[in-house]
Amino acid sequence: MVKIHLSLTRKIIGTLLLVLITAFYLSYYAGRNVIRQFFVENALDNAISATKLEGQWIERFFKERERVGLRSVRFVKNLLSEDKISRQGLDGFDSRYRVIDGAVRTDLGAFPDKDVSAVFLSNLVPLDDEIKKIILLTENGFDDYAKGVMGTVYNMYLITWHQLLRTYEKDWAVEIEASHDFNSDFSFYSGDPRHDRAKKPVWTPAYYNSIWGHWMTSVIVPMYMGTKFFGVVGHDVILDDIYNRVLNKRYFRTGYGFIFDSDENIIVHPGYLEKLVQKADMGEYLNFKELKEKGLKEAITAVIKDRYSKPVLFSRNGGNYYLITYQINFLNWYFGMVIPEMEILKFMPEMMRTFLLLAVFIAGFLMIALPLIVWLLVLRPLKIVISGIKELGRGNLGYRTGYRSGDEMGTLSDSFDRMAASLKQESDKRMKMEKEIIDKNLEMESFLYTVSHDLKSPLFAIQGFINLVLEELKGTLSEKSTHYFERMRSNIRKMNKLINDLLELSRIGRITGEAADIDMRSFFGDIKEALKEIMKAKNIDLTVKVSGKGVFRADPNRVKQIFDNLIGNAIKYIGPGKNKRIELSSDDVGPDVIRFGVKDNGIGIDPKFHEKIFEVFFRVGKESGAEEGTGVGLTSVKKIVENMGGRIWLKSALGEGSEFFIEVPLGAGQKAVSS
Repeated sequence: MVKIHLSLTRKIIGTLLLVLITAFYLSYYAGRNVIRQFFVENALDNAISATKLEGQWIERFFKERERVGLRSVRFVKNLLSEDKISRQGLDGFDSRYRVIDGAVRTDLGAFPDKDVSAVFLSNLVPLDDEIKKIILLTENGFDDYAKGVMGTVYNMYLITWHQLLRTYEKDWAVEIEASHDFNSDFSFYSGDPRHDRAKKPVWTPAYYNSIWGHWMTSVIVPMYMGTKFFGVVGHDVILDDIYNRVLNKRYFRTGYGFIFDSDENIIVHPGYLEKLVQKADMGEYLNFKELKEKGLKEAITAVIKDRYSKPVLFSRNGGNYYLITYQINFLNWYFGMVIPEMEILKFMPEMMRTFLLLAVFIAGFLMIALPLIVWLLVLRPLKIVISGIKELGRGNLGYRTGYRSGDEMGTLSDSFDRMAASLKQESDKRMKMEKEIIDKNLEMESFLYTVSHDLKSPLFAIQGFINLVLEELKGTLSEKSTHYFERMRSNIRKMNKLINDLLELSRIGRITGEAADIDMRSFFGDIKEALKEIMKAKNIDLTVKVSGKGVFRADPNRVKQIFDNLIGNAIKYIGPGKNKRIELSSDDVGPDVIRFGVKDNGIGIDPKFHEKIFEVFFRVGKESGAEEGTGVGLTSVKKIVENMGGRIWLKSALGEGSEFFIEVPLGAGQKAVSS
């Protein structure tokens, strides 16, 4: 597997670029949704405003005609309140009004002005003076008033509870059948207090007048004389302005408007004019249930049922549409606007292209600016500090970054420079101390060598003299004298060994051999072969255990000296008894370190002596059951190990044996040679 090593600078800049690219794509998709939402909400807000304006215009149209109806009621009440009809006037009634089939009608020929209103009284009600009086009182002024409001409404009529009709549209009064019952007319009973408890104007359903070719409705205003219901005043209203406005206007290019009522009946719709006319001629409504408009019908049902004030989205013919409505409360009508969703979103692609170009520009700018800013403010100062760390690692303690700024990187650089200065001071002190220690050690080693070398000559002379005395006095010395001389010879041998050990200890720091690769399997094998007879004689089981590669580089003579001392001590302190064991081990404990072990099951060493046994001349006393030595062997071992850049320690307790551990670098030989 190929490992790719990237610098921190490349990692950070790469991460920034990845974040920016990811942010760009996320922003683009999020922005697309935001723009879509913006277009929809903005368009729907405009549509809601347009719908409200259209609905309010329709409301104003009808309210204006309601006000005309209310004024007309006040006008008729003023006519009836004059009460200026004399007996003579009543007697002249028959000259202007005729009874035909029992119904009273206006004799249009009796009036010089042909543009007059007409009267009709059903034959269901007998004519009396009260009715005559009403007819005569409304005879003058009704025509002129009706003509005055014709610019706003089409017709004006009065229907009383007496079954009396006065209408400006005289043909209606002339042609109506004699037995007509107004109580069954919607235009009368809708204003009757039995049906109009609120005593307010009432609008009839819209209808189509096929004779005149107009869509019409009527406003019926109840009329009371005091508290008594007198009748109604009505006006016919032509809906051409409303219908033409709704039918001919387009919203958002392909959207359209229509009107429906709370029973889901269509009042006007640009797509169903012919059906609307057919139904209206039959006096019926065209309901959405009769049409294949499932989506629109469900939307309308939702608007009416739940009183939605917000746009409703519905599907029709594979497309999505919005229905926006405004309720015309006093008519129980709704003005609706249908807008295709595609019309709302038609400018979105252009906006998205603009947004994409802007996003690409911003992303490109950020992809250049952010890495540059990060480089200048973070990575460059960090690289300066890293260079300083590398210089310190190479030993250049005089290196300073020199970078200064008021931010955290400036603080880091300043801290590094102060740390380097402190290290330089400490290094100078340490080097001075090391030089002093080296000088002292050299003096000590030179002293040891000189003393040891100078002591050997007197010892050899003393030993020679003792040998001469024993040879000359052979057979004449007493047993006691001979014993004393032998004691002297033994002490001389011990002193000679101590001098040799001290000489060897002095050589460890001064003389080193050539390093070589040492295979511990072979090395331990040679040791085991060399000690075979000794181990057999002392009944000791010597085992070897090597894990890992077991190869490192060092001076073979020094390594042998280490194991000679440690194995010699193990044999010396093995103690009596059976099952005596010594184990030699080697293990790779890391990529650059090897560990050795020498373990025995001998008498052990009290933990309080674990540190002291490495001191020169220190010997474990007889209280531990150990034999005495010169006290230089373990000191030599420790010095050899430390010269190799390693360390030595032990694990032991009285009666539990001892185990010595040594760890040295795999390239210990280079350090040993250089030292």
